[in-house]
Amino acid sequence: MPDQLVLRDCSASLDGQPIIQPLSLELPSPGLHCLIGSNGAGKTTLLRLLCGLLDRTSGSVEFGGRDLLRMNGRDRAKYLGYVPQIADAGIPLNVRDSLEVARLSNSRSRADIDSLLARLNLSALADRPLSRLSGGELKRAMIAQALAQDTQLLLLDEPTAHLDPPARREVMQLMRDIARQDGRLVLCSLHYPELAAEFANSVVLLRDGALLGHGDPQEMTTDAMLAELYAGSSDRVEAAT
Repeated sequence: MPDQLVLRDCSASLDGQPIIQPLSLELPSPGLHCLIGSNGAGKTTLLRLLCGLLDRTSGSVEFGGRDLLRMNGRDRAKYLGYVPQIADAGIPLNVRDSLEVARLSNSRSRADIDSLLARLNLSALADRPLSRLSGGELKRAMIAQALAQDTQLLLLDEPTAHLDPPARREVMQLMRDIARQDGRLVLCSLHYPELAAEFANSVVLLRDGALLGHGDPQEMTTDAMLAELYAGSSDRVEAAT
């Protein structure tokens, strides 16, 4: 049976206040799964929890039957790669070296750096410092770094943030290809429901740190579902195109 990401009654608190309500969820692999919700809904918090960057209050996070949150950071890096929304472009490395460093985080990685550079259209930028990349180029370099870890689980926080519409679609197509062609489980948070509806295998709705729904992208992104998801929020759901 393919690996699954399984959350069982997983919750988290900050300063004694619950920020992720007890949440149970199963995401099959391979597949692209998109997490949507308003600003402050808990999308980034949930991803940080899955990565072990935030302590859980209760529950478990399993992938392939292994509890990821019982592992130390080095062991966890063998199973998951994480792309945060904001990158530190000030790291004094060029693109190629940043991939080589990322590969070191997983001693089992067999990633071919040249192939990754070509796949993400970064070959011509291999020797360019990260600090000299455009927003879209830096986003692709961050994704390449995660792929260099050669893990079966890839988590991305708002990979389309601050990109123009063509670049957003390019990133989403890449995420779908990674899931399909590489047989990986990809979970990303998004600000654009239309992109989730078009590219995802499933959509997870998060509101106020609680699971509102999970299922078929078309069913999860109807006008009625989105109205409930964003009820009371000042967020404006932007068009993806």
